[in-house]
Amino acid sequence: MLRKKLLVLLKPMTIYPPKLADGFSRIRNPLRKNLGFSNLSALGFLFGGRYETMSQLHWRDWTFSGRNIVSTSFNFPDIPMASLGCQYPWIDIFREKTVLQFLNHLDSRVKVHKEAVKFCEDILRRKSVDWVPVLRDSVSEPICDVDMVITIGGDGTVLHASHFVDDTIPLLGVNSDPTQDEEVEKFNDSFDASRSTGYLCAATVSNFEQVLDGILEGRKEPHELSRVGIRVNNHILSKCGLNDILISHPCPASVSRFSFKIMACGEPIYPMVNSRSSGLRVSSAAGSTAAMLSAGGFQMSVSSQDLQYMVREPILSRASNASLMHGFIKSGQSMHVTWYNEDGIIYIDGSHVKRSVRHGDAIEISCKAPPLKVFLRQHSLA
Repeated sequence: MLRKKLLVLLKPMTIYPPKLADGFSRIRNPLRKNLGFSNLSALGFLFGGRYETMSQLHWRDWTFSGRNIVSTSFNFPDIPMASLGCQYPWIDIFREKTVLQFLNHLDSRVKVHKEAVKFCEDILRRKSVDWVPVLRDSVSEPICDVDMVITIGGDGTVLHASHFVDDTIPLLGVNSDPTQDEEVEKFNDSFDASRSTGYLCAATVSNFEQVLDGILEGRKEPHELSRVGIRVNNHILSKCGLNDILISHPCPASVSRFSFKIMACGEPIYPMVNSRSSGLRVSSAAGSTAAMLSAGGFQMSVSSQDLQYMVREPILSRASNASLMHGFIKSGQSMHVTWYNEDGIIYIDGSHVKRSVRHGDAIEISCKAPPLKVFLRQHSLA
C-alpha cells in the first residue's frame, strides 16, 4: 500500500501581543550600551514585579527549526529593576498582579502549543506516512500533491489552510490549545483567559492518535462543507469563504452604501434592496456559529449548502423592507451586490484575506465555490 503524504501546517509561535512585544523588537544584543527608553520601560513593565535586576531576566525566543521547536535564551545586564521604576515612576502603575497573571497566561499558551506540536510530531514519526511540517504563514500557493493537510493550532489555522486547498484534499484540524472553562471563570474579573474554540478541529492532543488512525484505516470520513464563492465584475476570486465574508467601507465608522438582490434562474425573487449600513455579512453553514450568530443570526446545520446574509446596522427609511435585511441564499440562488462607495473591502474569513472594490463594482455571492472536505467532531455535527 502506498504511503500517504501529509502536509502539517503549524500555527506560528508568538509570546506577547505586538504592542507589548514592540519594546523588545529593537533588542538585538542585550549587552550593548544603547538600550533605549522604550526597551528599558518595556522590560520594567513586563518583569519589574518578578525580578530585582535585569540580569535575572531569562527571555525566551521560540522559533521553528526544521521539525523541531528550539528555545534560545540570553542574559541581560545587571541593571536594578527598581531603578527603572525610580527613573520612570509610571511603570509602577503597571506592576500589578493582573499584569503578571496575564503574561503567565500568554507564556502558558506558548508552552501548551509547543508541547502539542511535539506530541503530534512524535505520533506522526511512528506512523507509516510521509509528512512535512510548514509554518502557516509561509504558505502562499495552492497546496497540491498531498493526501491530507493536518493543521496544528486552532480555527484560524484551519481557515488559513482552507484558502489553499481545493475539494480533493481533506483537512484535519488539531486544536493545540483548547479553552479551559475553569481557567476562564477563575480570571473572569481580570482578563479574558479564553484560548481556542476549535469548532473546526476534529482532534486535540488527547485523541489525535485515535482520530489519525481512524482516518488512515478508512474508518473516518471527512464532511463536505459549503463555502462562499465570490465574483467581482464577473471575475472569480481564488479565495473562498469557509466561515464568512464581510463587505464594508474600509473605515468601520463610515456608512457602507450598496444595493442587492437575490437571483434565481436569472430572475430576481424580490425587488432590489438599497442599503445604507455598516456593511454586509454572508456566512456559510459552518460559519453560522461565529460572527453571524453573535450578531443575531441563526445557527444552521453544518451540512446545509445554503448561505445566510445579514445587513449590519441598517439605516431604515419608510421605503425600507426590514424583513429583507436578514435572510438566506438558497442553493441555486445568488446574491448580486452593487457597491456605491468610492472604496470598499471584501474581507474573507477575517481580516487577513481581503479584496478592494470600487464604486460601481458588481459582486456576485453564491455557494458555487468548491466545497471543503474537513474532518469534524461529532459535537460540531449536532
